[in-house]
Amino acid sequence: QKLSDSSVTAAKLGIAFKQQAFQISGGSTTTLDLAQALTANSINGVIVFKNGLSLRNMTALGDTAADEDEYQISGTGGSGGVARLTFGSALANADGVIVWYWH
Repeated sequence: QKLSDSSVTAAKLGIAFKQQAFQISGGSTTTLDLAQALTANSINGVIVFKNGLSLRNMTALGDTAADEDEYQISGTGGSGGVARLTFGSALANADGVIVWYWH
């Protein structure tokens, strides 16, 4: 009925919060692989920032990425079965990308 303060923690839920950073080199990068596979329940919660600005998670919005400010997520589509972000068009050289997610 009621939970006491601080009774629910990430450890008790069995989830871990992650942050990964990428520095884009060249102008042809359209995909980035994360370090973990993600379940269908967690892909909508992935948040991506490019050069400090939040990008649109088109998977969560039920649509397709159309430009470099939009991305789609495959929970296991990356190399070795990890999650893969696919952008609607190539990221620019020297773009800084930060990804926040939980698994």
